[in-house]
Amino acid sequence: MRKKAIMSAALMCVSGCQYIPASWYQFKSAPVTLRPIEQTQRWWRIFNDPLMDQLADALVAQNLDIRIAEQRIHEARAQSHVAQTGLLPTVTVTGNAQRENKGIVRNTTILQGGFDASWELDVFGQARAGVDAANARESQIIASADDVRNRVLAELFRAIILWRKSQAILTKTQSLLLAQDNQISLLKSRTKAGLADSRLSERAMAQREHTATQIPLAQSGLDAARYQIERLMGDNSTYIQEALVKSMSELRVPDARLVAAIELDAVRSRPDVRAAESLMIASKAELAIAKADLWPKVNLGAFFGIQQMSGNSPLEASN
Repeated sequence: MRKKAIMSAALMCVSGCQYIPASWYQFKSAPVTLRPIEQTQRWWRIFNDPLMDQLADALVAQNLDIRIAEQRIHEARAQSHVAQTGLLPTVTVTGNAQRENKGIVRNTTILQGGFDASWELDVFGQARAGVDAANARESQIIASADDVRNRVLAELFRAIILWRKSQAILTKTQSLLLAQDNQISLLKSRTKAGLADSRLSERAMAQREHTATQIPLAQSGLDAARYQIERLMGDNSTYIQEALVKSMSELRVPDARLVAAIELDAVRSRPDVRAAESLMIASKAELAIAKADLWPKVNLGAFFGIQQMSGNSPLEASN
């Protein structure tokens, strides 16, 4: 029975494998996403634009820059788990099976198995400082990911504002051209009747031509805004065009008093400020690691093994 147990252990174990609890690697299967945007953090609502709300949620769900930032969170979280394993002992399981030919009489089978444990005592706080540094780096990456999301959203809203502005210019220019066409028609009629100078109609036509030059500029602004929105959304289908056409509202400039009423403490919650603070904490922890590395390391080790030869009495190795 003992021989079978040792043989099973020797066949199942791989020499040099290190035991890691399942809780340390189960995080890999968990999806990594940014925290959802709370209602109080939707700063763009001061524009009172429903198109911004509609495209903001879709942008956060599918923008590639945000997806890359989320994967960096996954990498930083993995580094934090690796740093935490430095506080735990290392257990190595070894197994070996060997069959030899002992002369003409019979063959000999040798089975060996054992456990090797080592633990570096964190006397000077190097491992704990490594965990603090990894956790601070993770917090920095999360804050940086929030900053990426805010910057991408800001680009989206800037493009929407450009769309609104260009659409307003185009609408007003078309209305002005219609009014100028009516004025030119009236002046021509008065000139033909001898009631007005022909130079008035010529001047009105020149003004009309100058006004018409605003239409290509406005159309260019519309195309640039739509291209920017499609690039950020990663979608060049008719969905963006339909959303823009359906939301034909005027640009609403927020009241300056609403911006001035923002408390100064809100600056502390900005992602770039949080990232800078986490970076400072990580740098202090890494400095502590460097200082602790100047001191000697204290390790505890133990080994327990067993060996059995066929036809012979088993030899048990002691600690």
